[in-house]
Amino acid sequence: MPQKELTNDELFEEITIIRGKNAKVLNQSKNMRDGNYTIEEKNRHCDEQSKMNKLENETEVLNHKTVDKDICKLIQQARLQKGMKQKDLANKLNIQVTVIQNIESGKSIEDKALINRIARTLGIHLKKK
Repeated sequence: MPQKELTNDELFEEITIIRGKNAKVLNQSKNMRDGNYTIEEKNRHCDEQSKMNKLENETEVLNHKTVDKDICKLIQQARLQKGMKQKDLANKLNIQVTVIQNIESGKSIEDKALINRIARTLGIHLKKK
């Protein structure tokens, strides 16, 4: 029986090996060429909308604990009795004047270590709660 001569197309198949993300893209494009493909859409808008609604409906109030008004008044009175300006007290403690201003006005976040340093410098005793 005579042998049939094979062409190059019949001898070899085209094989492409791609790994990772590119392999997925190649498979999708190959399937699209063959007519075997499906379109998958993720509805991201609805997912984002539900997150936004959850955030809007949040009712928890979050506040930092500020310096108690009684402590503010004690510090200010002790400083004035010693005849010190806010700038003098700040220089003595090596801190900015705005820190003293915020503590005396009650706007500062409560920093017990700093308040104790101020009390020691002014020679006053603060009661612990």
